[in-house]
Order: sequence, then structure tokens, then C-alpha cells
Amino acid sequence: MEESQDALRRPHEQSERSLAKGNPASDLLHRQHCRRARPRAIHRVLLCTRARRDLPPWVSASVHLHSARRKARRQPMSTLLIAAGGGGDAIAAAMLAADPEIVGGTVCGIATFSWDRLLIDPLPGPRTTDDFTGLKPLGDGAHIVAADTRPLPPAGSTLPRLAAALQIPLIFLDPKAGCEGLGRQVRAACTALGAARLLLVDVGGDIVARDDEPELRSPLADGLAAAACGGLGIPVDVVVAGPGLDGELAADAVRAAAGDIGGQLLATLNPDHARCVAGILAWHPSEVTGLLAAAANGVRGTVEIRDNGTPITLDHRSAEVWSVPLRALTERSLLIGPLAATSTLVEAEAVVRRICGRCETDYERAKAASRGGRRTSREGMFTLANFENAVHGIETASAARGADYVTLRRLIEVAGGSSGNHDRLRTHLERRWPDRYLATLWRVGP
Repeated sequence: MEESQDALRRPHEQSERSLAKGNPASDLLHRQHCRRARPRAIHRVLLCTRARRDLPPWVSASVHLHSARRKARRQPMSTLLIAAGGGGDAIAAAMLAADPEIVGGTVCGIATFSWDRLLIDPLPGPRTTDDFTGLKPLGDGAHIVAADTRPLPPAGSTLPRLAAALQIPLIFLDPKAGCEGLGRQVRAACTALGAARLLLVDVGGDIVARDDEPELRSPLADGLAAAACGGLGIPVDVVVAGPGLDGELAADAVRAAAGDIGGQLLATLNPDHARCVAGILAWHPSEVTGLLAAAANGVRGTVEIRDNGTPITLDHRSAEVWSVPLRALTERSLLIGPLAATSTLVEAEAVVRRICGRCETDYERAKAASRGGRRTSREGMFTLANFENAVHGIETASAARGADYVTLRRLIEVAGGSSGNHDRLRTHLERRWPDRYLATLWRVGP
């Protein structure tokens, strides 16, 4: 008996020593040994949160996936949430995931693009798998983002930190192979996680646009996500949270469009929903989901967003969640059908330019080039004193225009912040003027 126990321990001990030296072959041996000899023990480790934090990152990610698969098998209608626009939509998906009545059952994961604003990621457009290390492959191009995943400089991404904060797997959506590639990734993620249904999540509601509206700013990601999900033969539903909060289509226009295609009011979010993501929004710069959480918490008034100060009104209907049928949405859209035939991101961008007259990636490239020039010309000139003076100027001007709040992203960006000092400036503002700090908002009114 002693010898058999020693034999069971020996491969594990040897592989641990080799793993410390970074030996890939021994890493594989270690994984195989864990799967063969101790699957129940590993699952018991997962149940202990403290122990899980002490595991090597790849073990934690593997056990996380193992647990998700077990739960998915117990729930025949497990749902994979798709964050249509990436970034803040993934946080909104996490907010909705806590409410079974909204998502219609259990959630096995959240899939999202890595597409952050230039304040976080100085490179324009969405990131691809080539921009990261430490992604965990699921097969057929699908990957899990783990806490130890890292973007390759100069790229930036909020996804690794978001993955560490979530209790469910975060799936990376890579748009470089267009709609066809996205479809393969979503199908592979559904297979790996046991998802029987997809729920497409969009904050603001530009996903219900016809795509010829002049106020539409960012149709590419939403259109690609909708096209990819619609061609898989898997049940798909769409939810729109916070109509009009993204500053594109007006709130009433979103509700009218949703109603025209058979959409229905599903729920109104409350402080309990916002509380689920409060810790994430304490560091994440998402404007739109920050507005959604603020509305759910009862904040009312006018908020200026983005670098151009677009005014958004928070009222008693701003935290609404609408359900929209994907088939009707696809028939309404001028963009989703043509995007379904794309096999590269370049093709998808060309489709958006042809139909909408412009593409958001072009705007981001121009803005990134402009920011780069300003950064070079002002090298070494940034000080906290200059930043505070700029903040006071923004407060005065915004209040004069009738605003009650500005988003922290707008405040920091316009006052001269960058991807390199965003977190430091946010902490400075919170400590310097705590009475004006509201997580994602900054009070400018009395």
C-alpha cells in the first residue's frame, strides 16, 4: 500500500519540480496526472476560494472550466452571454447574469471582444489573440481569458482584470477572421461549456438600429456579434439594457425600434443588480455600463460623456432591460446580413463603410494618431497641478451647460490623462475630492 501511494505521488512531485523550471512536457504530464488520478480532489479544491487563489494560474483556469462544465451538464438550458460591443457590455452581462429571471436560467460564461477605449488601450480597433499571452485554448479558435493573461505592449486590455473578478469563465472573441471566425469560436465555446442557448447583451441599444441613422457611431462589433450568433442554429435571444445610454440612438428611438420588431420590456434594474458589479466599476472605465449602474442606483440628472461631452439624461426609465427577437432584428438591419459573409476583419470594416458611410475603426485610428502627436509634444509637461486645474475648468464649463455629472473617463481624458496614468489619476480624484466621486461619475453641480 505504501509503495502504491508513493507511486501515485511521485509523478506529481516530479512534474511540480519540472513545472517550476518551465518544462512544457512536464506541464502536460502534470495536467494528465491531475485529470487521471485526482479529478475529485481538484474539484474539491475549487470549492475552497482561499485554496483556489493559491493554485498556479493554469490550474485555477482549468479547474474553473471543469466546474463550469459540470454545472452546465446539470442545467440543460445553460446560457452563454455574448457581450455585443465588448468592454462595458461584458460588465452589463455580469450584472444580468446574477438574475435568473432576466437571463432565463443559469449562465456558463461571458464571451466578449477586447475593445477598450484609447484611454486604456492606445492601439485603435479590437485586439486579437496575437496581442496576448496566457490565453487558455478551448479549441477551434476559442480561448478563455484568465487572471494571468497579459496584453503584449503597447496594447492594453481590461479583460485579464475582469476575468479575475468574475465567477464564471470569460471567453475571448477574436474578430480577425470576420463573422465566419467568430461563429466558429462561439460554437466551440458552447460545446466546451455546455451552453444550449445564447443571449446577446447590448447596453444602449444601437444594436436595434437600421444602420443608416446618422447618429450611429459604432455598429461594427454589434453587427458582427449578431451575425455570428444568428448563423449557428443555436437558440439566440437579445437583450438591450439602458436604452439610449451610449449616446447614439435616443432612448425613445431605441424603445420605439424595439417595440416595432416585437421587443418587450423585460425588467428594470435596481440597486441589487448594480451591487453585483460595484467592485468592477470601481476600477473599470466603462462609461455606458457605469451609467446603467448609476441609473439602477437611483442617480438622476444630466451626464456628459465621451471627449465631445454628449449629454445623457438619467431618469426612471434609464435602467430598463428590453428583450428583442434576433430574427426580427436581423431583418430590420441593413448591416447584419452582409456581415455574415465576411471572413476577415478588413472585409467587415469595408461592409460597414459601404452601408453606414463610415466605420468606427477609422475614427479611432485618426484619434490615436492625434493623441500620439499631442503626447509627444507635451512630453514631460504633465503634473498633478496642471491636471487639477484642468479638472476645475471642465467642472465649470460642464455645470454652465447644465450638466450635473461628467463621467470619470471624460474627465480624465479631457484633463490630459492617458493609458499610463488612468488608474493613478482616478485614485487621486477619489482621495482629493471624495464628495464629488461617484464610482464612474464625477459631480459637477452643487
